[in-house]
Amino acid sequence: MLRIVSVCLIAFILLIGCQPEQRSEIQPITDPVEALREAVEQIRSKDTFRILIEQTGVAYRFQVSLDAGSSFVTAIMRRGEAQFIVPNELYATVRLEVPPLPTVNVEIFAQELNQFFRLAGGDWINFPIAEGFNPGELVRDDSGFALALGQLRNLEYVGTATLIDGKLTQHIRGNATGQTINNLMFNLLALTQDNIVVDVYLDPETLFPLRLTLALPGTATEREGDTTWNIELYDINAPARVRADENGRPVDQN
Repeated sequence: MLRIVSVCLIAFILLIGCQPEQRSEIQPITDPVEALREAVEQIRSKDTFRILIEQTGVAYRFQVSLDAGSSFVTAIMRRGEAQFIVPNELYATVRLEVPPLPTVNVEIFAQELNQFFRLAGGDWINFPIAEGFNPGELVRDDSGFALALGQLRNLEYVGTATLIDGKLTQHIRGNATGQTINNLMFNLLALTQDNIVVDVYLDPETLFPLRLTLALPGTATEREGDTTWNIELYDINAPARVRADENGRPVDQN
């Protein structure tokens, strides 16, 4: 009798263990405007967050000075990583292609409008490499993320989407003007289009925006797709890597 009970107990445990994992059902977003408003509040509630920007498709070229304003070159930014620190600081490393020269790695630090940059192995130079960019505007009510997400037109809830890393998200799509996007891209760009396609991927529980995709329709060629920027937000509230000292100069925190 004891053996029968034991066998039944083992069978019951195995049966429970073999049941498919139950996933909580994600409710569709019924009000995209309210969802994006909450997404902005989520961003503004963080002390720090990191931003990864990757540009794919047809290259977007812009003018930049790497010698403190003595001259300007045409550059392509395929990849950049940044960390925003409340209330108004940003540290970034960007990889610039400056044909026919080799790829240039540039570090940028900004506290409000006070900017510094340095090339690999060099010293910090006090010069606004991104003229007019103020990191504090990224989280203000009338600019940055609030402006970019709050003024999207033709909003639609696309459904759920799984990112490359396996995260399940809520997907909202809309259209934006170039100027609203320029603010998100550190004022390095000069977009003038008014039909930029913006895809926003939100954490299903908190509505924090994990990823944004910005695409310029009609820019594709036979070899490459539309000019597109993929923006990821991650490492929430991680320690700051670079901060301004009492004189406003950048200092490594490691």
